[in-house]
Amino acid sequence: MLLRRVRVARRHLSSDSVDSVRVGRAVTRLRNGGDFKPVGALATLPPRLGATLEWLCQKDALGQDALLICAPAERARARRAAFAFAELVNAEAFYVGVSPDTAEADLRQRRELTGSGNAAWSDAAPVRAALAGGVLILDGLERAERNVLPTLNNLLENRELALDDGRRLVPEWRLAQLRDEVNMELLAVPQTFRVIALASPAPPFTGRALDPPLRSRLQAHVVPGFDVDELPPHEDLAAACAALVEIERANAVAAAASRSSDTTFAFSGTAIKRVARHASDARAVLERCYPPLAGPYLLGKAVSKDAVEAVDRVLGAPVADEGAGRADGALWLSATQSRALAAAQSDLKNGEHVALVGPAGGGKSIMAARVAPAARLQTCHKDLTARDLLQSRATDPATGASTWRDGPIIEAMRAGSSVILDGAHRLPRGVLAAALSRALHDGVVDLPDGSRLEAAEGFRVVAVAEPGAWLGDGDVAACFSSHAVPEWADDDIEAALAHLVPGCDARALAAVARRSREDGDAATRLSIRSLLRVARRLAAGEANVKALVEEALMAAFLPRRLRDKVDDWFASSSDEEVEATAAWAVGAVDGTVVARRDGIDVATVAMRGRGRAPELVPSLPNYVPTRAAEAAVAALVQLEAAGER
Repeated sequence: MLLRRVRVARRHLSSDSVDSVRVGRAVTRLRNGGDFKPVGALATLPPRLGATLEWLCQKDALGQDALLICAPAERARARRAAFAFAELVNAEAFYVGVSPDTAEADLRQRRELTGSGNAAWSDAAPVRAALAGGVLILDGLERAERNVLPTLNNLLENRELALDDGRRLVPEWRLAQLRDEVNMELLAVPQTFRVIALASPAPPFTGRALDPPLRSRLQAHVVPGFDVDELPPHEDLAAACAALVEIERANAVAAAASRSSDTTFAFSGTAIKRVARHASDARAVLERCYPPLAGPYLLGKAVSKDAVEAVDRVLGAPVADEGAGRADGALWLSATQSRALAAAQSDLKNGEHVALVGPAGGGKSIMAARVAPAARLQTCHKDLTARDLLQSRATDPATGASTWRDGPIIEAMRAGSSVILDGAHRLPRGVLAAALSRALHDGVVDLPDGSRLEAAEGFRVVAVAEPGAWLGDGDVAACFSSHAVPEWADDDIEAALAHLVPGCDARALAAVARRSREDGDAATRLSIRSLLRVARRLAAGEANVKALVEEALMAAFLPRRLRDKVDDWFASSSDEEVEATAAWAVGAVDGTVVARRDGIDVATVAMRGRGRAPELVPSLPNYVPTRAAEAAVAALVQLEAAGER
């Protein structure tokens, strides 16, 4: 064990004090600790990282800042080494997850409103680390936008930084010299302050190369990667991992030579070790941690087939799921979906965070609700920042002071419950890893309000997302146990529709769905969600299948070539002529709204009443019930009757 090789050299300042620590040949001094001192990182540090720990102690003894270089998928190893060093030297560790939306205010100071109506400045983590003489950990330098990190150049080189509130950080040894010469408040930066940055080389991995001035201020070290000897005893798994490691190394070299990252996906030994503790089947472990094996489409880009073929040579070809789909309450699951649901439930029970990845409208959200029934919901969108994913700004209504409001993820961490990240693929690249990587790996997060939170027992994250490049970032894939959620098999569509929506023409709709899949165009492919929407409207009394399908596909906005393709599905249908001559009318009858076609009641919905604010109920004295207007209102009544939005 690494801890047995860490020897403490005791230099007694008094009868019960120790001022230095030795790792191998490196000796460095201890700090005074504090509230932000990490605990537990040293005990769980992989033995191969002993050399990294010794190197960090050497740099600390020389007063130099460090840069730990690793593949994105192994970022957790480098981060563990940084926190283990801070724990070893009894220093406080201040963490900053760098993302594309990281701004100068996140690295220096942020302006806050106080209860008295005045403004005050709040120190960011780098400033607090400098004042405390702790260790500042900058995770993900390659994700930062240009001209953001240079904010810290002077702090790295000279231990000086001008703050927005008029104060200035200066080295401890210069404080006495400048105090009588400068007319401003000076704050001392202790000599124990250190910066440890984590980054991945770009290329071969996605990101931005470091600016030369910043790179020159950091001493670089390549963190030893995963070795199959670290795995639990499992011959097949070790052999397959060894093959994958070699292929990924070759891909990285080729990508670096061509300055491209299109075919690079870093292998995560951290995730493999974590999942292998409770999953015995070697292929099941690899498919959860190495998305190209679960389905090449999951990454949204071409992936080298060599990796898949190498695993097949070791473990044998995967066995196809057999058997028909089955009803499961309000769900209809194909054989593959049943296996994915059972595996996801098992992973969540064993402490894993789960990612359900599949095409849009394929039933992922319903499966996520089955996996984590009482989970909170975090809806993701492209404008959500890493900071807002954790906490957002709010104003105290009583005092007017600015405060931080916990998001659903932080609420789940405090309560020890589950949270669903719906639409994780929509987040800007790098945001998910910057905000949640440490929380998902270590159960700890440094919040924007300056506090540190440890997750309560039972905290789990279920990410729901479509395939795409977001999962191709190794640091994201390493956080989750990934499961592919495909659509229904062709043979299951008719039985599924008949079970879920009794009364619809399941056979006709299933035939249309199969045609949409055979054409192979994503724009005209009917998803499970679209099929169920059309089926519910058919069951509610609408009869024009062609019109409903065109509406579901938004065919009016498709190119002519694709519209003609949809028309071919209904070449023998006369629905269009019938619909063109139909006369629609909408009227109120005994507290209900009735839509009629050619004098026949088609849909009925109850009036909702005027509510508590009748002035908000619209009144349309100038409404003219033209044929087109009545048809549009009737369509809305039918949607309401069918329970659609």
